[in-house]
Amino acid sequence: MSDQKSSRREITLIEPYKQLRFGITFLWLNLLFSTAIIALFGSYLWDIYSALSEYFKMDKAQSEVILMKLAIPAALGIFLIFIFIIMTLVASTRYTHQIYGPLVSIKRFLDELLIGKNPTPIKLRETDQLKDLVSRLNKLSDQLNASKTINHSHDEVLNCIDGLIKGKVVKEILVEDGDPNEELAKKLNKLAKKLGAR
Repeated sequence: MSDQKSSRREITLIEPYKQLRFGITFLWLNLLFSTAIIALFGSYLWDIYSALSEYFKMDKAQSEVILMKLAIPAALGIFLIFIFIIMTLVASTRYTHQIYGPLVSIKRFLDELLIGKNPTPIKLRETDQLKDLVSRLNKLSDQLNASKTINHSHDEVLNCIDGLIKGKVVKEILVEDGDPNEELAKKLNKLAKKLGAR
């Protein structure tokens, strides 16, 4: 299962529909502005060509030479706009990967929490976003686990007291260091030994 999760993080499109929708939004914006830029500079270059051919009364061969000279910057501009669109798509895919990767882990964490399981800590990569949120969720997980441990030791202490009152044989109470019930558990263990209830 952990291998499956780690390999899943290697996939660039973790939430393909959402990530592609985000990328397509940028693509439409790029195409809109790219079309406006091409139209603006294309009409500007066409005006320059028309003005030059009319002002200098060029013949067909000279007009074609001027047109070729203007076509080179126009083609370079279109090529650069195309590269810009590709780079924006790549950047948006990488950025969404850095967000949706942690979101998938956060969703798993919350699902585990809702069904009463101890959620496993969320691990992030260096480039992932949402580090502050994940750090807080991991602290919450630690606090919940500590609280469950304390409640468990509290229940063991109460069971031991009930057993001693009824004169039953009770087992030794085991608590972790730093548990708030540690002192009480030690005293009950001593009392149980003295009473011979073990």
